[in-house]
Amino acid sequence: MMYLHWLILVPISFGFTLLAMALSPILPLFASADGWLPRWLWWFQTPDNSLDGDNGWKTEHWQWRYKLPAPLCRYVGRFGWLLRNPAYGFEWDGPLSAKIDPNATVRYSGDLAVRNRPNGKEGYCYTVVSNPGGPDYWHWYWVKKINAENCWSINLGWKLKTYAENPARIKTEPKAMFCFSPRATSFDP
Repeated sequence: MMYLHWLILVPISFGFTLLAMALSPILPLFASADGWLPRWLWWFQTPDNSLDGDNGWKTEHWQWRYKLPAPLCRYVGRFGWLLRNPAYGFEWDGPLSAKIDPNATVRYSGDLAVRNRPNGKEGYCYTVVSNPGGPDYWHWYWVKKINAENCWSINLGWKLKTYAENPARIKTEPKAMFCFSPRATSFDP
């Protein structure tokens, strides 16, 4: 049943992601000076970072934008950040997110050290968070190297691996982000 629930949500996520990508050139126009969207556009916002992005975005990606005039540079950076993180707020704060009970139990199989970077490690981790009386949520994370610098990274379910890494998070973070993310990405050993 828990897999069917997720499978039903995938087309909703995909549709909203396409909408977010289509709106990404327009959304930066609504952002405040410090890069935050108004509350009514929150499903397009990354709740953990402004539209100016995280440190990795600011220092590693789309560096060519810094050759543009300042207002255009900011717009291009915010547009790129929204393309990189479409529908983030929808999947984190919206109707697709997992609602985690503070008394939920966590179990996992595989390797908690699996990741693409930093300290990349191939393998898988499967996590299940069971709320008392239901529902249960799951997360399957798999990394397989393609070559020395790239890998396949597949995230399916809800991002729950961090609860297996630190079960105390259940008490402080009562939700988990929906994920459907198969992709080729960088691998940093």
